[in-house]
Amino acid sequence: MDTRRTGNQVSLRAIFSFLVILVLLAGAPAAGTAEAPEVHTHEGWTAVEALPTASGSYYLTKDIEISKTWTIGSGADISLCLNDHSITMTASGIGIVINGGTLNLYDCGTTVHSYTTDKQPATIGGGTGSFTGGYITHAAGKTGPAIHIKTNNSKFNMYGGTLIGNNNPHDQYNSGAVDLISGTFNLYNGTIAGNLGSDWLGGGGVYISSGRMNMYGGEIRHNDGGFGGSGIMIYGGALNMSNGSIHHNTGDVGGGVFLAEGTVSMTGGSISENTANTVAGVVVNGTMYMSGGSITGNTDSGIYGCVCIGGTMYLSGGSITGNISNSGGIMCEAGTIDIAGNPVVAGNRNTDGDEVNVYLSNEKTINISGAMTSGASVGITTRTTPTAGNPFKFGLKYRASNTMSPDNWFFSDKGLDVIGMNDTSDQDAYLAAKVTLTYDGNGADSGSVPAAQTVTHGTVVTVEGAGTLKKAGNIFDHWTTGQEGRRNSIAPGDRITLEENKTLYASWTAGHTVTWMNGDGSVLDEKGYQEGEPKPTTEKTPTKEPDDDHTYVYKEWKEMTDSDGDTVYTPVFTAVPIPTHEVTWLDGDGSILDKKEYKEGKDKPTTDKTPVKAEDDQNTYAFEKWEGMTDTDGNTVYKPVFRTVPKSAAAAPGQGAVPAESPTASPTAAPAITPAPTAAPEPTATPKPVPKTGDREDMILWTVLMTLCAGVLAVLLVLKPERKKK
Repeated sequence: MDTRRTGNQVSLRAIFSFLVILVLLAGAPAAGTAEAPEVHTHEGWTAVEALPTASGSYYLTKDIEISKTWTIGSGADISLCLNDHSITMTASGIGIVINGGTLNLYDCGTTVHSYTTDKQPATIGGGTGSFTGGYITHAAGKTGPAIHIKTNNSKFNMYGGTLIGNNNPHDQYNSGAVDLISGTFNLYNGTIAGNLGSDWLGGGGVYISSGRMNMYGGEIRHNDGGFGGSGIMIYGGALNMSNGSIHHNTGDVGGGVFLAEGTVSMTGGSISENTANTVAGVVVNGTMYMSGGSITGNTDSGIYGCVCIGGTMYLSGGSITGNISNSGGIMCEAGTIDIAGNPVVAGNRNTDGDEVNVYLSNEKTINISGAMTSGASVGITTRTTPTAGNPFKFGLKYRASNTMSPDNWFFSDKGLDVIGMNDTSDQDAYLAAKVTLTYDGNGADSGSVPAAQTVTHGTVVTVEGAGTLKKAGNIFDHWTTGQEGRRNSIAPGDRITLEENKTLYASWTAGHTVTWMNGDGSVLDEKGYQEGEPKPTTEKTPTKEPDDDHTYVYKEWKEMTDSDGDTVYTPVFTAVPIPTHEVTWLDGDGSILDKKEYKEGKDKPTTDKTPVKAEDDQNTYAFEKWEGMTDTDGNTVYKPVFRTVPKSAAAAPGQGAVPAESPTASPTAAPAITPAPTAAPEPTATPKPVPKTGDREDMILWTVLMTLCAGVLAVLLVLKPERKKK
């Protein structure tokens, strides 16, 4: 039957299609508007009381106990929300095996649980630690990891929940919580805490033997690695860390991370407050790239640094600070360290409290693999202590990619060392010993030696004079490198090249000193002379600053000789009174308006009084300026000069009087400059929403759509009877 009509006809099929489109539009977010915060329910998710095996999205409705492994087989893609519940393995063995499939783990729980942080596996329900929501664990006394990622196409995405209290004391191939045998483990959120790793190879939190772990967030904390790698043990494969934290883990070797083989790439996040009983908070025997993030507050009690490099570390950013070890922050013993960019390695200390940052043992050096940039700060300590004239090479080919001196980026952990460049073609950076020139009075009975001079070896220094040194019955003659004799004599003002620590001794000869004092009590001149020589004189004339009333003119010397035969001349001055002058200002009638005195040489005073001159019948008089005249005695008289204003020039009231000037409008304050809007960052992809939440409806949009639908239905009701008539 043809339902189409001519003229203003309406197709029923078109109307219903329009309604369908409206409904579809109602389910889509409005273009150009921000998505509303999600308040999800479990709509679309399946409630389960047992662990599923088929693909789908599920949420638990109760705590689950399993006595055998839950396997996620090939091709299965399961999203599971713990929903504040727990999964407990009641037998020893692996809790969950991902064998070719994908597990997406969520949790929307709010229950806060306590757990023990001082013993692993942790006991839930006691202790000082806490976590929130659902969890996966082994029953007390039962051993095995929580998650086992088995094959290359297996994937575990952890968006929430807690893996806690799992125990693997002896199996060298399994961790306490997550085994990454192959495939991919993405940690977005959630917690791996309180697990115990193998005493053979370790891995308290995560054990990676192949595959890839990407750490985008979450926490790995309070795990015990047994042998090592208390946070993460890597025996192959790769760890990429861009966020999250690995902290407060404890083990024998590698309290935070033990990289035995494979690679670690760290661009963010933190590895902090981990403890190793023997070797390092972070062990690098594979290859580690660090361009961001922080390694801080880790401790160990062994002979190695908190970051022990037996493999290769490429350090181009991030910070390694505040770690404590017998060898400080980074120890490069058997491996290689490459540095470029702007890393910070500072504030690390050994157990004696001395700052030790990058410790280069066994004549190790750093490869300077690129340009150093602003913000870099790397401390250097070498096993071999540099000596004067024997610097120690620490950076290879520095000048090949850098033009600025290495002391812009590197510093010595020891105060008597300095960072320097070698001028030869090898372009290397050196750690050199500073050398010190000191002075010895050699029997002086008064005064002080000149201050010591500490410089880089090879620096040319100027030798100081005797300063205030005195020795009764003797005069200072020169400096010498020995306490006796005139060999190697050095005179004040000589310039010497300091290649080693050197002490200069004062050399004295029998004689006396003559000292001439200045008017302020300072020494104007001093000379020595030997016995039998005439007493010297000075060509200098003493001066004394004038005071308010007098100037002073040198008259003669007053001589005084002490029992040692040394003479001091004190100057005698004649006081000359400073002349006083007067300044007089006259009023308009010739009388004295003001009078002041001032001392010669001082600024001439001014007056704040204004002279006036009485008006007469024809004029008034306005003061314009002063005209002064100074006599031969230096006294000055100022007479006022007036401008004559005829009275006829004043306009009669209402007859062209000059209006007063309009006040100038106050300037308008400059408007505040509106800051340019900051470009909105591109949205970051987020993991699948936690399934306890659901989209909030846009009530305004629904109201408009429902109104439109009602209108369309009304049209249909009108059209239907009309069709029957036809």
